[in-house]
Amino acid sequence: MKRQQQARILPTQASHILLPRILNNCVIVMKLQRDELGRKEYPLYTSADIESLERHILLMQFGKSRVLRKDNDEITTTFFEAGHVVGAGSILVEYNQDSSGCQMAGPKT
Repeated sequence: MKRQQQARILPTQASHILLPRILNNCVIVMKLQRDELGRKEYPLYTSADIESLERHILLMQFGKSRVLRKDNDEITTTFFEAGHVVGAGSILVEYNQDSSGCQMAGPKT
């Protein structure tokens, strides 16, 4: 988030609850690795960084579509329960109402 200040985080409710707990645990592990293994770059983020994530959160509900717009671009996201992990989901992404799937532009040949 330090490099992508405008980025949004789109978690489900369950993921939103788990997110700070998991990330704070990672900070603890990185501090241990810094001390034990001499990884000077650790931790990559702090507890304060984790707290600042809240302003980037845009909660998603399973089965409900959310439209994100910028200029002439429109992306519709719909989350569906994956069922294998709490809060996990499959995400349908539609660009400018094209439900044919996500298309990546490749190099022109």
